[in-house]
Amino acid sequence: MNILVDWGNTIIRDADLFKQIAEKSGNVKTEWENPSSWNRVRSLGDNNHFDSIQDGFFLIGDSYPGAIEVISSFCGKCPEEDHVYIIFDNVPIIKKELDKIQIYLAESFQRRNVLANGFIVESNKIFAAKSYGINVAVDDDPRIAISLCLAGIKTIVPLRKWNRNLSLNLLEITMKEDKFNIVKENLIIAEDWYEIGIILGTLSDSQSG
Repeated sequence: MNILVDWGNTIIRDADLFKQIAEKSGNVKTEWENPSSWNRVRSLGDNNHFDSIQDGFFLIGDSYPGAIEVISSFCGKCPEEDHVYIIFDNVPIIKKELDKIQIYLAESFQRRNVLANGFIVESNKIFAAKSYGINVAVDDDPRIAISLCLAGIKTIVPLRKWNRNLSLNLLEITMKEDKFNIVKENLIIAEDWYEIGIILGTLSDSQSG
């Protein structure tokens, strides 16, 4: 099983990270609301703190409980085992070469003692998923999750404050029936990383069986 895991707000607490950057930019009022909030990261205050910490951006965020342990447990060492890949869609935009961003990301996971089989910097997660033969994805953004589901990829959405309204009942009344049926087959909603670990284990067992 090849697993694709989103970095921002799936592994790392974006709200806390955004708040830290905002405060060091001289802004104590603006809060992270959803992924679009990162579009304002360079205009949070008189002091643009984000641009000054780009090299170490991946080191300063805190991870959600259980994320490190679950991700590391699915890092296989041979082709027959599960593999896990971390993806960063370059939101917020880091103004560096993509290979350098990839190195920063990999180094930050090494510092956090997280085991992973690869690190991807790509804004198009569908393209990345197809390129790496991904079977299962973990992503907090419902828009991306639905796209992955429609591409036939099992997708786990961890519930966060900003996406907590996501439900199959809501999707059923907002989507066409044919598309909803595909999403229903592939979408899995989870409360936290501990539940994600159980779900991934079950999916892995079903595939190996």
